[in-house]
Amino acid sequence: MDRTQGIGGTDISVLVGQNPYRSEVDLWLEKTGRSAPSFSDDAMERMRFGVLLEDVVAREFSERTGMIVKPYPEIITLPESPIIMAHIDRFILRQDRSRIRLRKSGIITGAEGVLECKTAGRKSDDWGEEGTDAVPPHYLLQCHWYMGITGLPVCYLAALFSGQHFETFRIEHDPELFETIMERALEWWDRHIIHDEQPAPRTEADVKRLWHSSASGKKFFIDMAGYGDLIRIRQLKQEISSLENEMKELRDRVMSQVGDSESIVFDGEEIATYKTGRGRKSIDYRRLISDLNIPEDVVSRYVSVSNPVRTLRFKGENQ
Repeated sequence: MDRTQGIGGTDISVLVGQNPYRSEVDLWLEKTGRSAPSFSDDAMERMRFGVLLEDVVAREFSERTGMIVKPYPEIITLPESPIIMAHIDRFILRQDRSRIRLRKSGIITGAEGVLECKTAGRKSDDWGEEGTDAVPPHYLLQCHWYMGITGLPVCYLAALFSGQHFETFRIEHDPELFETIMERALEWWDRHIIHDEQPAPRTEADVKRLWHSSASGKKFFIDMAGYGDLIRIRQLKQEISSLENEMKELRDRVMSQVGDSESIVFDGEEIATYKTGRGRKSIDYRRLISDLNIPEDVVSRYVSVSNPVRTLRFKGENQ
């Protein structure tokens, strides 16, 4: 089953405003096929290594806890609501090592819990004490989603922090919470997917994804609150510009003294470094095209134009 045909564990936090990476607009565009999922290079890197290290995290969890885990590649749905779906990392087998079975009723047998594997940085205050359910809200909701769909009483979240520190968290099933978020998912699906109602934009990024270009000549008459916000934005832009100019002056003054030194020392203690980093590799496409004598009509077939960029400018600002 295609994951775009329902609401999965990584989607549910979006619908309740608890996802730091995606919005309802992002989800609507993806689920309706209007746009492919869009992720930054950093996000793609995180996801790539998350997938690569998933098996490592699962094996470490099993070794530390003595629990037996097994992957389950199929997508699970609620029979009465097929758009409610889950893709489980691992099931924790019962001590008798029963075979995992998905009954027609939708109930999972042969397992005593769910294992969710994560790779992350432990910088956020959202992470609490090991062994508790103090995990970031979008992970917590994902775990409750999986327990509600499978009918299992517990979900362990195994996290590898910064590639070198391992912790395990334990989340217990909350039927009332699951009912609440499932109702939200069903309502959202009916409203925004079945009836194709566009979600209201919440951020500037949402606006740019919905409307790549401005409507020529169209005016928006802003209210007093919005006018106040714009005035504050303009003030902040001016303050930022002033601070950037001050920082440039300070850097120029200090670095002109540092010269070719790579370490900056005060009172016998190193307080900063000014080292040479690696140069970035790039391809000189103009030279490549010229050296290979590639015809212009061939080059034109591989030229893509990015979406136009909308920029907020105030009257009187330099363009």
